[in-house]
Amino acid sequence: MMYRSYKIKVEWLLIMLLFFSLFKLSYIPGGLRQAIKIASLIMILLFLLKKMPTKMLINISLVFPVCVMLSGTISYFQGINTLRSLLESILYSLLFYDSYTMVLYFKIKNRYNYFLKALYGIVSFFVSINVVTIFMFGSDGNMEPIYLLGNKFISSYMMIFLVSLYGATHDIVTQSSKAKYYSLIAVSMILCLYMRSITALIGLLLVLICSLNKNILSKIISNPKVLVVSMIASAGVIFVFDYLLSIPTINYLIFNFFGKSISIFGRQVIYDEYLTKLITGERLWIGSGYNNSAILMMSGGVFGNAQNGLMEHFVAYGLVGVFAILSTAYYCLKKGRADEHSYYMLLTTYAMVIAATVEVTINWFFFMSLFIVANCNENKIHI
Repeated sequence: MMYRSYKIKVEWLLIMLLFFSLFKLSYIPGGLRQAIKIASLIMILLFLLKKMPTKMLINISLVFPVCVMLSGTISYFQGINTLRSLLESILYSLLFYDSYTMVLYFKIKNRYNYFLKALYGIVSFFVSINVVTIFMFGSDGNMEPIYLLGNKFISSYMMIFLVSLYGATHDIVTQSSKAKYYSLIAVSMILCLYMRSITALIGLLLVLICSLNKNILSKIISNPKVLVVSMIASAGVIFVFDYLLSIPTINYLIFNFFGKSISIFGRQVIYDEYLTKLITGERLWIGSGYNNSAILMMSGGVFGNAQNGLMEHFVAYGLVGVFAILSTAYYCLKKGRADEHSYYMLLTTYAMVIAATVEVTINWFFFMSLFIVANCNENKIHI
């Protein structure tokens, strides 16, 4: 009994360390936060090397990190990127590998249910505290005040992730459970409106629609081909962006209802000028490396990223990196079991894909929801 209790505490600590590695807590000094991240990832890796069967250590999560480190190494030796960026690319790659392999560990040890219950509890705790900071600092929609979990985008995407975790860890069948689930969505939408996080609000609308039509949509969104096509389409928006803005309804919603004229004009410049040059440039295949300044330098310091989820990875890792991401996404859905458990987690995946049309949201929320789906068990989780 004591050994089992010790095992549970160690596993819970590892899940907490993974959370701290994935998501930055704003009120921890940057240097200390980085030190905690490095130590956490090393501890997780050592644990996995000791506890995991050797054959399980070689898995799909190695494919994308290899591309990241390849791009980072080549870019560094060509003088395009810095040594710090190269070292950060190694850390990013390790986090990617640790994240997937830890979920895999809990599955093969028949502790997958415990993993999601613990993760749900941790996310619930930090979201609750973050809500307090949201009301403490308020929001004017543009200044993006820093909350516990970061800016308004991270804070709002975390709520989408929480909604998915709630759905995956509860039986949404009784009137009471449905009321709690949809209340959580409603509260999350209100908070997104308060923070003026429009992409997250649209994502939550998608979650709501998919939740209300689960029986109809479950087979569609669990199809790996649908996900890959959706991701490619989210990047393809940059080629038809001007046309979309010419559609009266879309134009009215963006410029009048949401009041996003300045940010939209900025995206037009990025899509029409800078991304077009990068697509036809010499960095087509391997990109400019992790944490690069390609867009920043091309725009004279005006724009910091591609403002598109998949295209941001294209800028960093080229077509090779994009193919690795698409392959990983396809594999995760192909490997995972299509049931209620995975369905709710996929809602975060697709919410991030929708947001990726105009934001950099092929991110840790996207990847973690995919990793969870890839390793889902047949049994429904009960809390």
